[in-house]
Amino acid sequence: MKICHLPIYQKAKEIEDLTEALVSSFDKTKNGREKEIYKKLISHSKKLSRKIAAAEGGDLYSLRISNALQIRNFARELQTMLNLSAALKLAHKDYIVFIIKEVECFRELFLDWVSTFDKTNDVHDDWYFEV
Repeated sequence: MKICHLPIYQKAKEIEDLTEALVSSFDKTKNGREKEIYKKLISHSKKLSRKIAAAEGGDLYSLRISNALQIRNFARELQTMLNLSAALKLAHKDYIVFIIKEVECFRELFLDWVSTFDKTNDVHDDWYFEV
């Protein structure tokens, strides 16, 4: 299956588009903390699809799980930045809540996707360990 057909990848791209639309609605005259929030929102939303592509590009379990852990962290940080944006009233709360719900849908797809990783398909190197 091509990566662009994966439901998790499609959802990541949707979140990226929604986040870009959200940030484009922000007041660009803000400085400091707000500007940093804008950058993090865009950065984290873009990294979701990129890391999914990286995980799908190599079928090794250790590569896939490493990317999955990074995706998890980026998604959680994105949620934090969205909640902060709502608290600071950087955009209409309903729109932010909508994106937060989309991230929750992404989380469910993520858990399904990770469950498909084949633990037996891996290469043992000097750093190999099991948990």
